[in-house]
Amino acid sequence: MRVYHRIYMSDRHSDICREGIVKEYADGCARVLITAQSACASCHAKGACGNLETAQKEIDALAEGPLLPGDRVRINLSTKVGMTAVLYGFVLPLIVLAFVFFGAVANGVEESFAGVAGLGALVPFYLLLWLLRGRLFRNFVFTVDKIINSDQEVSRG
Repeated sequence: MRVYHRIYMSDRHSDICREGIVKEYADGCARVLITAQSACASCHAKGACGNLETAQKEIDALAEGPLLPGDRVRINLSTKVGMTAVLYGFVLPLIVLAFVFFGAVANGVEESFAGVAGLGALVPFYLLLWLLRGRLFRNFVFTVDKIINSDQEVSRG
């Protein structure tokens, strides 16, 4: 069994990591429960504004070896795949929005209507993204590392 030191996103450039708890495990696939926090939840001034957003998310991930419900694990996703998700979810829609907006303004449409047209162009974009989700996101594979000792070690498992 290989043992890895505790790894965080800033320490390892190849993976985006998040800790979670195993909910179910069967046939090499683990369903892991993670707590997703907004930036406000980790802010030092969160008590002043009262905005504390956290949500429980379930992620299916590939796992080697037996895992039991309740085991603490780390979910990993390669940074390259994460950047691809950012490209599809944020960069390309921004380009579509800007292209439609500035194209409409260049053709004499009022800015308010051009803005609505730009936002309207995002509807078919995200619909197409949703329809092609199986093909586009088949490389988005999460893996699991079991946390052996909460202080220092993570085991590939």
